[in-house]
Amino acid sequence: MKNSMSHVARALACATLATTLLAQRAFGDGSSGFEAWVNGLARPVAFQSDGKMVVGGKFSSVNGDARKGLVRLDSTGSVDPAFNPQVDLGHNYDYGIFSLLSLPEGKFLVGGRFTNMNGFACKGLARINSDGSTDTNFTSQVSVVSTLIPQTDGKFIIEAYINDAKYPIHPMLGRIESNGALDASFFTNLPNSIIKGGLDTVALQTDGKILVGGHFPNSEDPLDGASNFHRLNSDGTMDLLFNPALDAVNVRSVGVQPGGRIIVSVVMNEAAGYRSRILGLHPDGTIDETFAVDASHEWELQAVQPDGKLLAASITDHGDPYPPVVRLNVDGTVDSSFHSIPWTHGPLAFQADGKIITGGGSLNSGGQSFMQLIRLNTDGTPDSLAVLDSLSVKDNGSVQLSPLQTGATNLTVLAANTITLSGNGEWQILGHPTPNGSNTLEVSDPAAATNAPIRFYRVLSRSLLP
Repeated sequence: MKNSMSHVARALACATLATTLLAQRAFGDGSSGFEAWVNGLARPVAFQSDGKMVVGGKFSSVNGDARKGLVRLDSTGSVDPAFNPQVDLGHNYDYGIFSLLSLPEGKFLVGGRFTNMNGFACKGLARINSDGSTDTNFTSQVSVVSTLIPQTDGKFIIEAYINDAKYPIHPMLGRIESNGALDASFFTNLPNSIIKGGLDTVALQTDGKILVGGHFPNSEDPLDGASNFHRLNSDGTMDLLFNPALDAVNVRSVGVQPGGRIIVSVVMNEAAGYRSRILGLHPDGTIDETFAVDASHEWELQAVQPDGKLLAASITDHGDPYPPVVRLNVDGTVDSSFHSIPWTHGPLAFQADGKIITGGGSLNSGGQSFMQLIRLNTDGTPDSLAVLDSLSVKDNGSVQLSPLQTGATNLTVLAANTITLSGNGEWQILGHPTPNGSNTLEVSDPAAATNAPIRFYRVLSRSLLP
């Protein structure tokens, strides 16, 4: 009797906690919303006109399907079986896909650190066709491409390792032709301070001029200026009419709002020490006083939305590795209609309808790390539904669940002995539940058949296993 009551108590606690956790994490049910899981890190996203998206990063499987660094997902997060480019990412931790561009003809430009694409040798930049095959008409000698920005003339601004005898060992700014060839004239015109390194961020204005920021070394050329933020003309020469009143130790990111205001995320050396700030600049580089972000705490720019609003990390505790991301209005004030989201190492991309693809969470299981991709509505709420109606645990260790979606078969059940309030823990993958009666699925948890501590369960609408 004592043993039976122990299991009943454990089952009730598990079921209640699981339901609460699912509601908090807002897992998709596969019929509405969006969810995908990669066994590693996902970063760039490129959208197609049909609503599908290509995601790059450092991973070898997505939703349990083998995919190396590139995957195409449909509007629910399901893997497209017809798209499976073979990327050789090597074995080093710093290999992966860092940048992606969707091209008008349905092709994709892929940048990162890899050695070949579908067996075609390349050093970190390739063009692939809509089916994932390599476009062998595109060749390039640049490597480790972290930034790709399209120009209106068909050329591309890049940040990459460029083969240069004088400065060969660090990423530089460059431009390539539509066929992948390096635009040598652009590289020749660049100021020495930018060629020498320290580049962190690049943005393109609508007039074709290029904003560059970072922590640039001192230059012997007085025309280079002493700032860590410059504007270049479209040919790569310094725009001498742009003189930002910006005494920043480092310029981490830059964006341009539709009206032309320049947004910079900077590190300033203030009386209290180094502080992260977001500032607005007029097109000539002077401070825009009408743009006012709350200075009582620190901010770091994450993205500029197409409508000019900003997503920014609100930093109040430097010990918090995941500060909340809030939305700022065009003038820098907080948009109270947006639900803050956790800061993520994953992607942050905007669909045409304004919804956001981003990282929704992570879990560790069996020595592997998994990242969740989710879609947010325009107000920051998850575009997804709960997956579970009920969960119970029997004395024999049988975990039985009733999914909300009739006929759901692509579920993964995980268990842990302890979790944090945010749902983190060392999760054990129990497996895929199988049918056990009318709309009831079952998976075995041997630990639940003993007098083990209370178990916590997590049910995903996607597969983590082949």
